Amino acid sequence: MPCWGESPAGDPSRKKAEQAFTKAAAETRKGQDRIGRLAESAESAQAELAADNGRRAKVATVIEAGERARTRLRVCLRSRLPDALTGTDLLPVWFTTALGPMAPPRRAEEWLETAWMSCPTE
Repeated sequence: MPCWGESPAGDPSRKKAEQAFTKAAAETRKGQDRIGRLAESAESAQAELAADNGRRAKVATVIEAGERARTRLRVCLRSRLPDALTGTDLLPVWFTTALGPMAPPRRAEEWLETAWMSCPTE
């Protein structure tokens, strides 16, 4: 005779509960496996970031100097390019080959932006 709260082995509600448990247990294992893979991936990414931070710290002054130089160069180019375009000086061959001798009537601002970005450093 079953104890209070027990179902006989062939009871449909027990069978349904066993199936639900089996399915839930399998899903739990899948979830735990995925959590493990995600944790490994996160640890790997964290290590890569730490290494990158270390490299950046070593070269931070060089990067900052480069950023300042780029800013100075862009300011210089932005002031010299209009003068060169409106003056009588010939533009470099590489410049006119790539961009043409002058800005097109439409989209002149886009052309100037491309020209500024295309100018090499001295």
